[in-house]
Amino acid sequence: MKKIFKILAVTVAAAGVVGMAGCTSSSSGISLDSFWFIDTYPGIQNSAIGTEEVLKYDVTLDEDTQGNTSYHMTLDTEKEHSFVTKFGVGVYNWDNQGKDGFTKIDSTNAATYTVGSNAEVVYYLETSLVYSGAFVLGDTTVAATADNSVSFDDEITTVTYFRSAQKGLTPLYSYSYVHTTSPNTYTAADTVSAMCAELNYEYEVFYDKGCTQATYYYRGLANTEAEDAEKTNTLSDLDDLDYTVFDNNQLYAAIRGMNLSADFSETISLVIPANGGVTDVSVTGADAGTLDSSDENQAKIIAALEAQYGQAPAATDDSTGGISYNPVSITTDSDYSGITQTAWFAAVEDENDNQYRATLLYLAIPMSYDLGTLEYTLTEVSSVIAPDGQYNV
Repeated sequence: MKKIFKILAVTVAAAGVVGMAGCTSSSSGISLDSFWFIDTYPGIQNSAIGTEEVLKYDVTLDEDTQGNTSYHMTLDTEKEHSFVTKFGVGVYNWDNQGKDGFTKIDSTNAATYTVGSNAEVVYYLETSLVYSGAFVLGDTTVAATADNSVSFDDEITTVTYFRSAQKGLTPLYSYSYVHTTSPNTYTAADTVSAMCAELNYEYEVFYDKGCTQATYYYRGLANTEAEDAEKTNTLSDLDDLDYTVFDNNQLYAAIRGMNLSADFSETISLVIPANGGVTDVSVTGADAGTLDSSDENQAKIIAALEAQYGQAPAATDDSTGGISYNPVSITTDSDYSGITQTAWFAAVEDENDNQYRATLLYLAIPMSYDLGTLEYTLTEVSSVIAPDGQYNV
């Protein structure tokens, strides 16, 4: 099991598109806000009830970053590769935890939902990542054939519940379904079967009310070996760790709630069942940038944002105009030290007129074993959480 956990530690992080949740540790606390609202407030706004943000990203592979000459990765040009996130609110019941204890608030029940004495209104985040391709023996000049490649159709879906920014985005529950073909070694030794391993499993994580411990359940699914059968483990004393603790599935959403800047630097701890426990992660800011409409991929981001949120500000004597973003680097302080993800979030220019809502715009995730970089580019904002904005105390 431990070997599989290590293989997937970086791959599964790709599914955690959006977010994190925080248990404040004994020695660290992070300032968080609700930058996904047009007028930010740390609580959950009334106008969020019955609404849902839906974001879609194209997933591509930067093959120019592949340095492995033993084998390489390709994506199927005939299929769609996408990452979709859905973000809204619902009621979580502590008397019946997990999915069974959660009721999503949507247009059908927004006027009639109730909150019991041992329940509260919380956020939900659902993500779906799908991409298909092949691992091919040889460098990137070698074409795939039936004899020299292993094709894959990967799918990773997650569901996560967490509290408001006012309550530290504290995680309550997370679920992950993973069907992936993961790179297995750096050198394939001219053997197709050595390149990768097909894995199919799911896990759930239940946090206690004080976020002092997390119990996770791992279940191997079809075609798994005996060592991949059901496993259970409890991580205790989360509040005694050096850094604020978040659930892996919420990584990018939690960063979205941070006050990003060029000087920003935080270390956090992620609960990652696929890695067998808690992993420390460094999040570091960099100089803000402005989206460039002459760049094909950045033009897609601009079009998606302006279609939903309106045209970008024009240049003035005091501003260059356009859509600004805050880049961050995300580095895992573990066996994968040195592998750094890059994420861009729309800059928060005015907290009370937050036009682009700190939306995750772009994400670059290096594949392990020097197999290139998966890039996620925002292409559609289908709907918005709390479109009108409204403070809620």
